[in-house]
Amino acid sequence: MRNVRCEALEADELWAYVGKKERKCTPEERQTRELGDQYTFVALDPVTKLVPVFMVGRRDWTAARLFVQEIRARVTGRVQLTTDAFRPYADSVERAFGADIDYAQVTKRFKGDAQSGRYSPPELESIEKETIQGQPREDRISTSYVERGDLTIRMQMRRFTRLTNAFSKLLLNLKAAVAIHFAVYNLCRIHGSLRVAPAMAAGLTGRVWEIEDLLSASRNKDSTRSPPFLDTLRRGRVISQGMPRHGAVAERMADAVVKRLVTRKVAEIKDEAAARAAVRQVVLDNLTAEEKLEEDARKLLLEHAKQIKDSAADYRQLLGKVKEKLARERGFVL
Repeated sequence: MRNVRCEALEADELWAYVGKKERKCTPEERQTRELGDQYTFVALDPVTKLVPVFMVGRRDWTAARLFVQEIRARVTGRVQLTTDAFRPYADSVERAFGADIDYAQVTKRFKGDAQSGRYSPPELESIEKETIQGQPREDRISTSYVERGDLTIRMQMRRFTRLTNAFSKLLLNLKAAVAIHFAVYNLCRIHGSLRVAPAMAAGLTGRVWEIEDLLSASRNKDSTRSPPFLDTLRRGRVISQGMPRHGAVAERMADAVVKRLVTRKVAEIKDEAAARAAVRQVVLDNLTAEEKLEEDARKLLLEHAKQIKDSAADYRQLLGKVKEKLARERGFVL
């Protein structure tokens, strides 16, 4: 990913190990840096839940510097970055961004409890927020979303599960598994709170990818050409947005909207059931209209399938432009 626009990013490191734990490695094995503790560095956008940057490596100055440089290379515009208090971050951020960043650190302190089991979660004692550079917004100084993303990683990648023999045996395998996970997470998996894939929420693609699209893209050395979406359409299999059923989505959104209005006392609602029904209908109408617009856009592109396939045109960009044109003509806000 390049030129990704994010207003804020949260960064964290997730521990795993390759072959054996660090304390069991010989001095020679530690020097190879192929065995023992390995950390997955993750930068997550708390709004779109996109992970534009990730990296596997040791938790040291070199890895932190490379990780921050990757963030600088892939993100455009001024961004607010929040990390934990890992010492190499402050210097690495200053070297990579100069003054063009709002940077803060979150330090979480936990109570020590000798009576707790070895793997018992510690009790949080305090949270300290410190501005390191620029003027970060106080309400965005947090690492909660990226830490919740750590749970997703451990739940969806077996080699991150603790107390098992599923750990990676080769560093190359760990890096490959992490890369596949984030490709699927960003492009193919619908995020529960967004009802779209993170890459769609970030405006990087107009659809949910399928696994075959990832495979096609990885085999295609020419990055300007798109995966064979049109061949899939020709076979008569409609590629949907992959959204849950509209009724269920509308129901959840209506509940959330009415609950927020009542909680924040934005409006006085006497009949919450009627309010939910009204909001649900509005959401349902919009989802149905958007689905119809998507279908019409695909049909228009299918009429010119040969020309698109023979050219170097990016199918996703074409689809987005056609959808925007149809939306303007129909007075519909995407």
